[in-house]
Amino acid sequence: MLKDIKKAIIDDIKCIIDNRKYYNSDYKKLVSEQYKAAKTHYDFYQDQEGNWEMYLSNTYQQSINDKRLKLLNKWHNDQFYHLIYKDGSERIFSAEDIITGETTHIKFTNLVYMRLQFSEEDVDTEIGKISWDVSIDEQFEARENYLSQIEIKYNTKWGLKQLAG
Repeated sequence: MLKDIKKAIIDDIKCIIDNRKYYNSDYKKLVSEQYKAAKTHYDFYQDQEGNWEMYLSNTYQQSINDKRLKLLNKWHNDQFYHLIYKDGSERIFSAEDIITGETTHIKFTNLVYMRLQFSEEDVDTEIGKISWDVSIDEQFEARENYLSQIEIKYNTKWGLKQLAG
């Protein structure tokens, strides 16, 4: 079962990476359309930094931001990932980080631990599905203690600091 969870998390990340090209294509089209509309509706010259948005009204800027948010929501979800490697290095990132290209070059080899967090539910390769009600102090503390123990177990930089301190 835990191997299936690892495979499912890797497949989920790879799917989001694949969606990045569609997001980028849609994003470029959106920016191009917005720039053309701005040029049509406003008489201005692009400033030296290329910040043409600053010439737009607040209403139009809000419209642009709303469209960008809808586009982002179309191609990603609100999941977070935590990967720990054999050497103790780790990566923590969101689906949004992947889709926007903020997180790149994710290695899927030498993994010893993976966690996928969505809403108040976690799935990890240690015990499987875990439900936390983080609005309850004891549950919040239990989750933090569990995650600390994982960091210590796999000798991450943070985990080693906890052992030393």
